[in-house]
Amino acid sequence: MKALILIQGASQQAVETEIKREVHLLGGDNDSITSLQLFATRQADTFALKPNRLSESGDFIGLCIALTGAFDNYKGVHIDAWIQFDKETSHYPELPSGKMLYVDFDYPGHDFFYLVDPKGQRWELLDHTDEETGAEILRAEITGTATYRPYPKMQLNPLGRRIEFGEQSRRRDFRNLWWWLAGKGMITLLIVVVFCVLAILGICAAWDFSGTLLPFSLPSWLPYVVFASAGFVLAVLLVIFKDFNFWEHFWGLFFFSTIAAALAIGVIMTLVFSVNWWFESSEPVYGSGVVTEVEAKGKSGEEPNYSHHVDVDTPSEGKVFIRMHHDSSFHDGDSVTVVFHRGLFGLYHAEKIKHR
Repeated sequence: MKALILIQGASQQAVETEIKREVHLLGGDNDSITSLQLFATRQADTFALKPNRLSESGDFIGLCIALTGAFDNYKGVHIDAWIQFDKETSHYPELPSGKMLYVDFDYPGHDFFYLVDPKGQRWELLDHTDEETGAEILRAEITGTATYRPYPKMQLNPLGRRIEFGEQSRRRDFRNLWWWLAGKGMITLLIVVVFCVLAILGICAAWDFSGTLLPFSLPSWLPYVVFASAGFVLAVLLVIFKDFNFWEHFWGLFFFSTIAAALAIGVIMTLVFSVNWWFESSEPVYGSGVVTEVEAKGKSGEEPNYSHHVDVDTPSEGKVFIRMHHDSSFHDGDSVTVVFHRGLFGLYHAEKIKHR
């Protein structure tokens, strides 16, 4: 859960004093908030407060209500709060998922509040009786409209250590870990694993591409230009069709679109060049070529690794990039025999070169 409390019009000392005075209200065994982080902003009398990410919405609302009551006696102090619900873990699936909802305290210091979504719809948690069990439950319903205050875009600087409170036992830690894994944590882990697998396949596909006999060679900077261009186009399209604010969302979308484009191109190259190499013929095919460039890249142990650019005449004209590791016996202009294997798609993949 993502949440933020913004306290305006108070001194740092007053904010720290009231926070430390109120946190004991949330220190029970069943409370999910176990720490708070206080942040300074560019305005001297404005401070932000964030709970730990595994906190529950009910505990966060309780903290907000406690703080509004605590600052009732402070003249000119105003408190705003925002909370984001996730459909997978939220107790209120009716609420908009993934949106920062504004917490509107109708009567500061009293146990009453509304939630306002970015469209200006006012949500209220109302009591209902479950038809199957007869138990009293809370459900979120739209009860009107209200003014939505946008989530603040400001630089936050942490002030000191996190304020720890409540039971910090291993049982709580394991329980929070289980909640995280049972909710978004498992999805996050799966995304990380898939990303790493695709990234590794993309890198291997780039190696297989360079070792495949083709009628052309590409400059080393070209892939970055292709990824960035594809990312730019995708980001612009998302901003247009999703009706996002251009400058607010463009750079984040551009970053993730560029990564997505790189992974997609890596998958395509894997399906073509890596698959071609994985299912190559066992019989070698001998061709001829001329070394046009020798590069020393990196080191393995104390010796450099050498890569060779070769212009190939047979079995067909083209260019190939071959790694020969520590073998430095080849030089520019040497005529060589190239050992190929014919792959699944008929493309020749170079294995090594030999002196004639």
